[in-house]
Amino acid sequence: IYATCTNGAGLTASASHNCSWDGCKTGSNTCAYGCDRTYSDCATGSNTCRGGCKSGSWYAPTGQCIIQEAPIFCSENCRYVTHSVYCNASETYKNGQCCSGGTQNCCSRGSYNGNTNNCWVNGTYSNCASGSNTCQAGYIESNCSNCYTGSNTCSGGYQW
Repeated sequence: IYATCTNGAGLTASASHNCSWDGCKTGSNTCAYGCDRTYSDCATGSNTCRGGCKSGSWYAPTGQCIIQEAPIFCSENCRYVTHSVYCNASETYKNGQCCSGGTQNCCSRGSYNGNTNNCWVNGTYSNCASGSNTCQAGYIESNCSNCYTGSNTCSGGYQW
């Protein structure tokens, strides 16, 4: 501010004063920065996992992973003989043995399924048979504000 005054006798005087701007001349500012924080199992990274069979194939009717294998011939109660003529009528001769109770549908592992004519072995189900999971748990910040808490009632003005 610069002012010049002249009195009645013609004398002149001048003065100057620097004013400063005060952004909060009246009111108050109690604002503080902050954000909403929400916990998440996957705050960073991503989860593209798809469940499925790690081994075997999904069989929907039973809801399980199944490995299907061809059955083998197995026989029980076998005895070695020198010739097939020594086998009884209820026995089968094979590879130098007389065997009773032989069957075409034996399984080296698992169990025989007559509907598919295969041996069924339980496969392995995995929650992440394909894809990957790089998730890291933590907090996610949102709705951030310079005045998350408190208030600002300031009005600016020049300070003398």
